[in-house]
Amino acid sequence: MKILQVNSSKFEKDCEELSKKIKLSKISFSNVVGIPRGGVPVAVRLSSLLDLPLSSKIDGKSLIVDDLIDSGSTMKKWLPRKWISKEGVWDCAVLYTKPHSPKVSFFSEALKENDWIEFFYEEKTNDMEGHVLRILESIGENPLREGLKDTPKRVVRMWEEIYGGYGQDEKELFRAVFKSDLDEMVIVKDIPFYSTCEHHMVPFIGKAHVGYLPNGKVLGLSKIARLVDLYSRRLQIQEELTKQIAESLDKNLNPFGVMVVMEAEHLCMSMRGIRKPGTKTITSVTLGSFRDQDKTRNEFLRMIKND
Repeated sequence: MKILQVNSSKFEKDCEELSKKIKLSKISFSNVVGIPRGGVPVAVRLSSLLDLPLSSKIDGKSLIVDDLIDSGSTMKKWLPRKWISKEGVWDCAVLYTKPHSPKVSFFSEALKENDWIEFFYEEKTNDMEGHVLRILESIGENPLREGLKDTPKRVVRMWEEIYGGYGQDEKELFRAVFKSDLDEMVIVKDIPFYSTCEHHMVPFIGKAHVGYLPNGKVLGLSKIARLVDLYSRRLQIQEELTKQIAESLDKNLNPFGVMVVMEAEHLCMSMRGIRKPGTKTITSVTLGSFRDQDKTRNEFLRMIKND
């Protein structure tokens, strides 16, 4: 993640750039409305640059502005439906957009996917403890009561641990590769893993079985378990997680074949929704000889079977 510091001079420059694009459109606006909270400083500056009154109420000719559009969820709460065209372009102005964001009529700069913005007028836009505190408030809790006073700090420390895979590079693991003339499969089975469902942000927990047929080189055994950890410690779906581990081994070792089997219980099925505790999901990915040869694949399955 790259943190971009937006100081007052950059903010001024980008507001001027945005105002030029709005003027070039020759659209007549009646006033400027800033989306709370980040859009307010932008609205104040554009009000001056465009010589338009600042307003808190949206009318048919309002210019609605924000500092950043990410998922678009905040903007959607404020944007009247007619402000979204059939082509999916949102009739509003923002300083910064992301590649995955809804398209908008006016913007100053397109950011990269993992860029994180820090504005000079905000104490800390990535104040994770503050975000947790607001979540506690939104579910009806009192974050200041005795049992919850330190919960935001604890949650942030936990997130740093369970989502630590985002800060790791698989290339570091594959430095522990050794030449070998071994022509029998290597299997590390029953590797415990803990991951988080990207749909509901609740855990799924299980074990992984990883095997490959060497082609002149082998990977240190502990690194296979670390590879499972690296991809598990992210928001995931089990199908994609299984694929990522298999493809990483295939790309970095170039073996004759790779097979990965993962089995897990998903708490999004156990504690909510259908509520079926004990249900297991099994996924597998086969590459190379494991896909092409039944004998090789069946040997792997026999060896990971727990009697």
